[in-house]
Amino acid sequence: MDKPSTVRGRLPLRRWLNTLLAAIAVLAATPHDAPAHPHAWIDVKVKVLFDDKGRIFALEETWLFDPLYTAFSLDGVKRGKDGAPDQQAVDALMRENMKNIKEYNYLTEVEANGVKTRISGVRDIGSGHENKRLRLTFTLLLETPLDAARAAVQYAVFDPAYYIEMLHAEGGGAVELSGAGPDCRFRLIPPNPSPDAVGLAAALDRTQSGGDGLGKLFAERVSIRCGAAP
Repeated sequence: MDKPSTVRGRLPLRRWLNTLLAAIAVLAATPHDAPAHPHAWIDVKVKVLFDDKGRIFALEETWLFDPLYTAFSLDGVKRGKDGAPDQQAVDALMRENMKNIKEYNYLTEVEANGVKTRISGVRDIGSGHENKRLRLTFTLLLETPLDAARAAVQYAVFDPAYYIEMLHAEGGGAVELSGAGPDCRFRLIPPNPSPDAVGLAAALDRTQSGGDGLGKLFAERVSIRCGAAP
């Protein structure tokens, strides 16, 4: 794989990062600010949905945004007596996020035997706020259902530019196979970036991007197999 070049990210993904970069700028003068990528974090949970034929037809994702992004995004938003942000404002913010990442398959890559699978649509979009963190949920529909007994199925959720680190939430339940047969299982494969990729990410400041390939090098992958397949 070619080494990513240091270029600015492309629209519309850049629009999604505007709030993030503004939040980073506010903290730029503090000792807690780090120049290296990533600059924000999202904890991810994924429920892999199987149909009645035992095929994977959708991914139900839940993203929890880090407290810094949440605090800055909700600055000035009206709050109720319980301190919770106005739900309509939260919904509007998340709708805009979904709109801006549509071109990037909602930051999700699904493969079968190394061939990318198209996303045919999204449904069940929801948003909320819990423990001082924004929550986004949605379900991605695959254009072609995948048989994990016949193909090596993998998915990954990542920001291509690696402004944001997206990892499965710690603890149990970050990955769930819903409707799968008893012979189905998954394996979470941690990222293994090269020293060059780590060095590039460390050298980039908040105004730079390593290109749309950098984030993939730092992405976790989840492998799903059923039956006797290895």
